[in-house]
Amino acid sequence: MTPKELRETVNGLIQTGKMTLDESGSLLLLMMRDISPVNQGTAESKNQPMDVMSLLREGINGALARNEKQTAYYAQLTMDALQRLQGSSSGIDVKART
Repeated sequence: MTPKELRETVNGLIQTGKMTLDESGSLLLLMMRDISPVNQGTAESKNQPMDVMSLLREGINGALARNEKQTAYYAQLTMDALQRLQGSSSGIDVKART
């Protein structure tokens, strides 16, 4: 899923009540990859599929290593929501395409 696809999907899930803002918070940086000033204009940042679940797992592990329990909690909340929605009619596919 590209950053743009993630952003569009998450916005749709929030609008339909299938995901809360708290559940989506840990995805903000991933959704912003294609519009951040650092990456702006690069095809790689806009079109590069990413494995959202893998990135969330890395984020949780990093937060726990830094003893950032609240950060790990919200990242886990996001992961749980995505796992709940995976394969449902929401159409979310959080794995990178090859």
